[in-house]
Amino acid sequence: MPQKLTLAAVQAMFAADGCKLVSTEYRGSKVEMDFTCNCGSTTVHKASVQAFKNGVRCPECREERTRTTMISRHGVAHLAQDPARKAQMMSGLRAHTEEKRYHVDEVKVLIANERCELLSTEYANRTVPLDVRFECGCEGPITLDKFVAGQRCSTRECITKRQRAAVGTS
Repeated sequence: MPQKLTLAAVQAMFAADGCKLVSTEYRGSKVEMDFTCNCGSTTVHKASVQAFKNGVRCPECREERTRTTMISRHGVAHLAQDPARKAQMMSGLRAHTEEKRYHVDEVKVLIANERCELLSTEYANRTVPLDVRFECGCEGPITLDKFVAGQRCSTRECITKRQRAAVGTS
């Protein structure tokens, strides 16, 4: 079992990094404590000893550390600042959303291929519930995302049947 830290040891840990511990009581490594950061910020911040060991500092230091890392790895402070990368990200986003768009007739065929029937007459997007008559004869709402992922009727009796069938086959 690891040895418990004392307040003096915690103060020394913060001081070694140039920060000053403001809290006067140490109650455990996961309990947040007040400290002032070495960046010159006069604001009192909170971090647990565990988080401090993992590099958590004040928001200003976090932003500076992130900016420095981005510049060293990618040559820009933020990926969206690189025009080529921004255009690439936007074109990929457009392509992804365009290939996911369906017309109501396509959705009807997709659902019919699974021995179900689309009762809705309109299709907005893959996250808006559609009314469907399932293979079991039950009717209910389901999103296209969930249908494509394999979900079907959510009535209690159908769920129980599927559970019993799964237990019988395993």
